[in-house]
Amino acid sequence: MTINTLARHVIYSRLVVNLKYAHASYPYGFIMPKKETGFRGTSLKADLVAAIEQFIKQHPEAGYKSVSDFVQESTRLRIQELRKSYASHPRNASR
Repeated sequence: MTINTLARHVIYSRLVVNLKYAHASYPYGFIMPKKETGFRGTSLKADLVAAIEQFIKQHPEAGYKSVSDFVQESTRLRIQELRKSYASHPRNASR
């Protein structure tokens, strides 16, 4: 019998560990559940990341500390532009 069929939870050092994802390569046969951080990941092409990194190095006055900072602000600004652009779109006029 596998550990998943024996129990859904194990008490270990006074913590309840979810055994939803058991994997043999882990020493105790389970993976600690991920904390909910409010973040999600995405992937970017290597050449785009390199261009962003180069911009950050060449323009420290812009205030970006990382690729993540740059992407977050760029995305936020683009969404604002799109919302303004589509606000007057005929399809949204009746809403």
